[in-house]
Amino acid sequence: MKKLLVLSLGALALVVNLTSCKKGENDPFLSLSSRKARLAGEWTVTKETRSSVDYGTIYVFNPMTFQYDPIDAKTVIETLYDGTVLTGTQTQTSTSGTETDSYTPTTYTETYSFEKDGTFTHTVVNSDASRCNFFYWI
Repeated sequence: MKKLLVLSLGALALVVNLTSCKKGENDPFLSLSSRKARLAGEWTVTKETRSSVDYGTIYVFNPMTFQYDPIDAKTVIETLYDGTVLTGTQTQTSTSGTETDSYTPTTYTETYSFEKDGTFTHTVVNSDASRCNFFYWI
Protein backbone atom coordinates (compact mmCIF):
# COMPACT_ATOMS: atom_id res chain seq x y z
CA MET A 1 0.00 0.00 0.00
CA LYS A 2 2.85 2.33 0.87
CA LYS A 3 4.50 1.56 -2.47
CA LEU A 4 1.30 2.43 -4.37
CA LEU A 5 1.00 5.73 -2.52
CA VAL A 6 4.61 6.68 -3.30
CA LEU A 7 4.19 5.73 -6.97
CA SER A 8 0.94 7.72 -7.20
CA LEU A 9 2.54 10.81 -5.66
CA GLY A 10 5.55 10.45 -7.98
CA ALA A 11 3.30 10.17 -11.04
CA LEU A 12 1.27 13.18 -9.91
CA ALA A 13 4.44 15.24 -9.41
CA LEU A 14 5.67 14.22 -12.89
CA VAL A 15 2.37 15.18 -14.56
CA VAL A 16 2.30 18.55 -12.79
CA ASN A 17 5.92 19.18 -13.77
CA LEU A 18 5.36 18.25 -17.46
CA THR A 19 2.32 20.50 -17.83
CA SER A 20 4.23 23.45 -16.41
CA CYS A 21 6.82 23.14 -19.23
CA LYS A 22 4.29 24.36 -21.79
CA LYS A 23 5.47 27.90 -22.50
CA GLY A 24 3.02 29.30 -25.05
CA GLU A 25 -0.70 29.20 -25.64
CA ASN A 26 -0.42 27.13 -28.84
CA ASP A 27 2.56 24.99 -27.84
CA PRO A 28 2.00 21.23 -27.93
CA PHE A 29 1.81 19.29 -24.66
CA LEU A 30 5.12 17.53 -25.40
CA SER A 31 7.53 18.26 -28.23
CA LEU A 32 11.02 16.98 -28.93
CA SER A 33 11.71 19.97 -31.23
CA SER A 34 12.41 23.55 -30.24
CA ARG A 35 10.06 26.35 -31.24
CA LYS A 36 12.53 27.51 -33.90
CA ALA A 37 12.74 23.99 -35.35
CA ARG A 38 8.92 23.66 -35.45
CA LEU A 39 8.68 26.99 -37.29
CA ALA A 40 11.39 26.11 -39.84
CA GLY A 41 10.25 25.80 -43.44
CA GLU A 42 8.52 27.91 -46.05
CA TRP A 43 5.29 29.68 -45.11
CA THR A 44 2.99 31.37 -47.63
CA VAL A 45 0.70 34.22 -46.56
CA THR A 46 -2.90 33.35 -47.45
CA LYS A 47 -4.75 36.31 -45.92
CA GLU A 48 -3.61 39.66 -44.61
CA THR A 49 -5.02 43.06 -43.65
CA ARG A 50 -2.76 46.03 -43.02
CA SER A 51 -3.43 49.61 -42.06
CA SER A 52 -0.94 52.37 -41.38
CA VAL A 53 -1.08 56.09 -40.67
CA ASP A 54 1.85 58.42 -41.31
CA TYR A 55 2.09 62.08 -40.39
CA GLY A 56 4.74 64.01 -42.29
CA THR A 57 5.62 66.92 -44.52
CA ILE A 58 4.83 67.09 -48.21
CA TYR A 59 5.88 69.78 -50.66
CA VAL A 60 3.28 71.48 -52.86
CA PHE A 61 4.17 73.75 -55.75
CA ASN A 62 3.09 77.37 -55.18
CA PRO A 63 2.57 79.11 -58.57
CA MET A 64 2.67 82.54 -56.92
CA THR A 65 6.22 82.14 -55.63
CA PHE A 66 7.39 79.45 -58.11
CA GLN A 67 8.66 77.26 -55.30
CA TYR A 68 7.58 74.26 -53.28
CA ASP A 69 6.00 75.04 -49.90
CA PRO A 70 6.09 72.50 -47.05
CA ILE A 71 2.73 71.51 -45.56
CA ASP A 72 1.74 68.92 -42.98
CA ALA A 73 -0.05 65.85 -44.32
CA LYS A 74 -1.65 62.67 -43.04
CA THR A 75 -1.27 59.53 -45.18
CA VAL A 76 -3.46 56.47 -44.55
CA ILE A 77 -2.60 53.21 -46.34
CA GLU A 78 -4.99 50.26 -46.15
CA THR A 79 -4.38 46.92 -47.87
CA LEU A 80 -6.27 43.65 -48.06
CA TYR A 81 -4.79 40.42 -49.40
CA ASP A 82 -7.10 37.43 -49.96
CA GLY A 83 -4.45 34.90 -51.02
CA THR A 84 -4.56 35.85 -54.70
CA VAL A 85 -5.11 39.58 -55.13
CA LEU A 86 -3.80 42.54 -53.17
CA THR A 87 -6.09 45.56 -53.11
CA GLY A 88 -5.55 48.81 -51.34
CA THR A 89 -5.94 52.53 -51.07
CA GLN A 90 -3.70 55.38 -50.10
CA THR A 91 -5.40 58.56 -48.90
CA GLN A 92 -3.38 61.71 -48.32
CA THR A 93 -5.03 64.62 -46.49
CA SER A 94 -3.54 68.09 -46.10
CA THR A 95 -4.60 71.74 -46.20
CA SER A 96 -4.45 71.54 -50.00
CA GLY A 97 -7.12 68.80 -50.08
CA THR A 98 -7.56 65.04 -50.06
CA GLU A 99 -6.23 62.67 -52.69
CA THR A 100 -6.97 58.94 -52.88
CA ASP A 101 -5.17 56.36 -55.02
CA SER A 102 -6.34 52.76 -55.46
CA TYR A 103 -4.28 49.75 -56.43
CA THR A 104 -5.02 46.21 -57.56
CA PRO A 105 -2.13 44.11 -58.96
CA THR A 106 -2.77 41.12 -61.19
CA THR A 107 -0.78 38.62 -59.11
CA TYR A 108 0.88 38.84 -55.73
CA THR A 109 2.54 36.35 -53.40
CA GLU A 110 4.24 36.76 -50.05
CA THR A 111 6.33 34.04 -48.41
CA TYR A 112 8.54 33.63 -45.36
CA SER A 113 11.31 31.05 -45.23
CA PHE A 114 12.49 30.27 -41.69
CA GLU A 115 15.73 28.43 -40.90
CA LYS A 116 16.28 26.29 -37.79
CA ASP A 117 18.76 28.84 -36.41
CA GLY A 118 16.02 31.50 -36.29
CA THR A 119 17.01 33.51 -39.37
CA PHE A 120 14.43 34.12 -42.08
CA THR A 121 13.87 35.49 -45.57
CA HIS A 122 10.76 37.51 -46.51
CA THR A 123 9.90 37.43 -50.24
CA VAL A 124 7.26 39.54 -51.97
CA VAL A 125 6.51 38.93 -55.65
CA ASN A 126 4.28 41.54 -57.27
CA SER A 127 3.83 41.24 -61.04
CA ASP A 128 2.48 44.79 -61.29
CA ALA A 129 5.05 46.64 -59.16
CA SER A 130 5.21 49.57 -61.60
CA ARG A 131 1.80 50.72 -60.31
CA CYS A 132 2.70 50.00 -56.70
CA ASN A 133 4.66 53.05 -55.59
CA PHE A 134 3.24 53.16 -52.06
CA PHE A 135 2.87 49.51 -51.07
CA TYR A 136 6.46 48.59 -50.30
CA TRP A 137 6.79 47.58 -46.66
CA ILE A 138 9.26 45.44 -44.80
